[in-house]
Amino acid sequence: MSLACFNIQARSDPQTLLRLLNFFGQLGLVPTHVRSEETGGFMSICIEQRDLHGDQASIISEKMRSSFLVLSVNLCLDENDLGN
Repeated sequence: MSLACFNIQARSDPQTLLRLLNFFGQLGLVPTHVRSEETGGFMSICIEQRDLHGDQASIISEKMRSSFLVLSVNLCLDENDLGN
C-alpha cells in the first residue's frame, strides 16, 4: 500500500483546513492523519492518506495549490508503505 503525505503552508483562515479536507471528502476518503499549527497568520498543515495512487495524489495537490489560501504544497509519496 502507498502513503501520500501533503505538507501545506497556507494563510490562516477559518475555512483553510475545511477546504483542504474537502478534496479528500469529494473522493469518499477519510485522511489517516491530520495535523495543523497556526502561527502568526499562517498555518502549517500535514495531511496523510493511505491507499492513494500517485496520480490521484498529484491531482489533489494541484487542486490545493489553486486555492488562494494556499502558499505551497509539498507532496511525498511512499510506495513502499505496508501499513506499519
